[in-house]
Amino acid sequence: MTAIKIVRWDNRDFSRNEKEWNELLLRSSADRLFLSWDWQATWWEVFAPTLESELFLLAAYDDTNALVGMAPLHAVNTDLGGILKVKRLQFIGSCWRGMQTVRTEYLDFIARTDVHTEVIQAFSVYLKADSVWDEFVLPHVDRDSATYRLIANAGIWPEAYLRETDAYESYNVDTTGEFSDYLAGLGAKTRTKTYNRRNYLERLGKVELTCANADTIDQYFAALNSLHRTRWNQDIFAGKRLEFHRKLAGKMVRKGGVKFSMLSLSGKPLSVLYNLRADQREYGIQTGFDDRFDKKISLGLIHMGYLVEEAFRDRLKVFDFVAGIGKQAQYKKHITQHRRQMVTLQFVRARWLKRAYAMYDRLAPWLHRYKTRNEKALEAANGS
Repeated sequence: MTAIKIVRWDNRDFSRNEKEWNELLLRSSADRLFLSWDWQATWWEVFAPTLESELFLLAAYDDTNALVGMAPLHAVNTDLGGILKVKRLQFIGSCWRGMQTVRTEYLDFIARTDVHTEVIQAFSVYLKADSVWDEFVLPHVDRDSATYRLIANAGIWPEAYLRETDAYESYNVDTTGEFSDYLAGLGAKTRTKTYNRRNYLERLGKVELTCANADTIDQYFAALNSLHRTRWNQDIFAGKRLEFHRKLAGKMVRKGGVKFSMLSLSGKPLSVLYNLRADQREYGIQTGFDDRFDKKISLGLIHMGYLVEEAFRDRLKVFDFVAGIGKQAQYKKHITQHRRQMVTLQFVRARWLKRAYAMYDRLAPWLHRYKTRNEKALEAANGS
């Protein structure tokens, strides 16, 4: 068994080890976008000062002093109900139950695949010995991942109270085959919305699909916000969130990692999709479109259809729609082939906090039934 040594990095180590970080990432099973140095370092730069967060970044080395693992963590002092103070350890990219930052999917430890188990165990031993944190939160972890099996099923911290919360599904398309086969596998209505309605749109005027470059990214963010504001009455990216994505896109565009596209009709922007690419995988980060343009057309679906077709043509491996739902319905499940079951793991170690959560979890089903019963009674009383 390989001997693993854990070293805690400071901000200087974080900023100067981009190359080593990304080389390790390519030799791991961790997500290539959300756990890339670009995403993690940009998130830390933009959001950590406001959060007053403490860097808790762990690096794992083998007996040859080779970097074999990373635990990109930070610690935040959190108020529970404005009364209780909790030190919450969590992954960079997340601020669970705290300030809204940006959604970071598929969070995980980064570990070289040949020593994955040994690295996770070494991190676990280190974290168990550290007495500072009250709870450790791992959001957006894949139920089918090796990390989930090691952490949730093996009971690495038997003294901690384990909770699973925030379960949801993430959706993706395998783009290694033929686009025609993908279309044939869709339902008739979905195929019409994503592909066949192109003919209708093209009869209305000149359809153009353009992509942002390093000089036009800001214009595309402005167009995305404008369309989102029309539909939802607010910008999707503003303040720190806009700062994060502008900085991230600025870094990734030089590497060919930005797929920021605009669908226009006779020069008028109708839909903007902000996607990112990493390791032959395209991620649908954010959409914005004019839903009042024509009720016969689902502009967002048509636009996505163009991009999925391009992903097949470019021989990408996966088009990842990640999480999120539509305004009216969960459209993603109709246009994708595969789903990933995601969950948040919460390890509670402080004795008083364990008791509080255990009591809450015992009462939660009863409280839910009570709330539902009262809501139904209220509806009946109101004649609804």
